[in-house]
Formats: sequence, structure tokens, C-alpha cells
Amino acid sequence: MISFATPKFFSTQFQTFLHSGYVPLKETSSFTLAWSFLGHSYAYNLFLGIAEFTAGTLVLFKRTRLLGLLLALALYTNIVIIDLEFQVVDAIVHATIEFFIVILLLVPYFQDLKTFFWDNGGKIKKEILTPSKKNWKTYFPFGFLAVLLVALLVEGIVHAKDEDEIRGEYLINQCMVNQDTLILKGGKYTQQPMVFFEFANTCILSVNGTSLWADYFITSDSVKIVLDKELNGIKSIQGTLDRKAGKIVGKTDHGQSFFMQFSKPLPTKDH
Repeated sequence: MISFATPKFFSTQFQTFLHSGYVPLKETSSFTLAWSFLGHSYAYNLFLGIAEFTAGTLVLFKRTRLLGLLLALALYTNIVIIDLEFQVVDAIVHATIEFFIVILLLVPYFQDLKTFFWDNGGKIKKEILTPSKKNWKTYFPFGFLAVLLVALLVEGIVHAKDEDEIRGEYLINQCMVNQDTLILKGGKYTQQPMVFFEFANTCILSVNGTSLWADYFITSDSVKIVLDKELNGIKSIQGTLDRKAGKIVGKTDHGQSFFMQFSKPLPTKDH
């Protein structure tokens, strides 16, 4: 729960492709609809993150474990239903497993919960608790939490460094192969030819009435783009990326010279 809480603080969990913003609502997948909605509000992400972080932390300590498990049960019930109904395939399995782990951890408390909620009608009977001796079990949760937070912080820093500043949506102003200009028209969902550099090293070319998906790899000023389908006989492009000028200069997989110039689109009411 702590591991899934921290990405919400940095808005890195509910990410959707920029290209999805151009797809009509009726053609948008259930997963994209859910992720777009959940990721739209940072305040909501912050609320979920704090709730998950609190539940995960409370479970670590014996005196607060029951409270943490009850909070986790409520959170995981909601998570599993969202994953099932919105076809969040990558998360259904692990979320369901974690849901049943919470149930199993609650089993020793079933009789106490029955006594409190049913037999006593929600009233508390005072009981004197004798302080337990402090040993490694007392300090282990603190150490575990500290190590986990440091590891997640390092992971977040590494992830931030891996995100290239080129990420975004761009209009394709010019594209040339062997000094010949490629005539590119708008894509399936965009009125003009566009290129999208998305997260997870995904590139989308929205041209000529279709959307071509690709993987892109950037090392310093070098870029390689590998298309899933050919564009005018081109399967891959490798060259130099000029981020400030918005240019890629290089060669195709057939050894042809390649040039592309792109720029940020002007803001509109829809995007």
C-alpha cells in the first residue's frame, strides 16, 4: 500500500497517453477512461495516497494493525471493483491477491469485531493494557518503513531522470526522406499530422488517416524510433535529436537520409 501511495504524490500512477486526448469518448477504452478520470485531480490523488500510506503504516504496528486492516479492506474493495469493471488487466491479479491477504490478516480479529460491533453495539469496555517490553519487534516496523521510504525515493528520482524533456505532443511541420518531402496528412484522430512522445518510451505517429505506434530510445542527443508498421517503406529511424529546434536528422533502416521538423501545437479550447 505504501508502494502504491507514493506515486500518487508525484502524479506518476494514473498516466494516460497524450494521444488519448484526441480520441472520441465513444472509442476510448474503459481503462483509459478510468485512468484519465482518476488522474485528472491531483488533490484526489493526494487524498488516495495519504489514505493508502496511512493504512500501510498502521498495519506495521501491533496496536494500530486492526485499524490499518479495516482501512485497507475498504480501499482494496474499491480498487478490485475498479480494476474488474474498467478492465485494468495489469492490476487485477495483484490487487485481488492483496485483497485476500487483508482478509486473512483480519481473521484473528473476527471474534473481537463481532464482540465490539454486535455484542457491545459499538461500545468500548475499558481494559488496562500492560506495557510490553521493548525488543527488536518494537523497532522493526520503524526500520522497515524507513528503508522502504528511502528505496521509493531513490526509485522516484531515477524515474524522474529517465523522463526526457522531449515528452509531449507535436505538429509535424516537415518530413523528408532522401531530400524528397513526404506528403503527410492528418491522422485518424488528428486534423494535422502529429507525433506524440509518450511515457514508457512509446511514440505515436498520427498521420495519413491512421495511428502508427512505435518504441523510441533516447541516449543523450541520439534517438532511435522503431515503428510497429511501415511508413512509406520505413520501419525504423536512427539519428540525432535537437530538442530546442524540434528536429530529428538521421537515416532510415534502408540507409536513406531522414529529416523531421516538429513543433508544439497552438493551444485550443479542446486541447
